[in-house]
This record gives sequence, structure tokens and C-alpha cells, in this order.
Amino acid sequence: MTTPEPAEREMFMPFVLCKSQGGPFDDTAFVAGATCGALTEELRMLRLSGATPRERYIDVRHLPQVDLIAMAYGYTVTLGDLDEASGWQIVTFAQAGEQS
Repeated sequence: MTTPEPAEREMFMPFVLCKSQGGPFDDTAFVAGATCGALTEELRMLRLSGATPRERYIDVRHLPQVDLIAMAYGYTVTLGDLDEASGWQIVTFAQAGEQS
């Protein structure tokens, strides 16, 4: 019995500014910036409505910045289980002063 090949992933919108796509910027740094930028906007919008972000897995290399972003918008982060194989950790957000 043969194991099927994993399907190739194609980006919906490639990061053409990344070196892997012929651009001038480091791929990893670009993805980290895009990820943190998206989280910043999400937390900003949720804070305006008084909502709390959903729990999610985050790349552990981004956690120090994620914590600062959360604090800037009045949230705290609680770290949950770490998937050591992937390097992603569950993060729960709570509004500052509340238990998560």
C-alpha cells in the first residue's frame, strides 16, 4: 500500500516582497510582521467593542511581541499547551483585570 503524497500548498496571495518570491525581505521576518500586524488590528477592533479575542495557537518565536501587543490594547495572555514538534503554543487572551 502506498502513502499518498501530501498536497502542495499554494498561498492565496503570495508575499512577493519575500526573498523566496524574488523580493528584498527575509521571509521569516516578513511573516512575523504580517502576523503581528494582523493581531494588532484584531485586538484594536475587539477592544473597541469590548470583546475578548479567541484562543489560538501562536508561533512561540512571536510570543514576546504578542504579549506587548496584548498589553497595549488592555489584554493579558495566558500560555497553554506547547506543541513542541511544531513550535506553536496555545494562547488565551483576557481583558486586563479579568481571569482568563
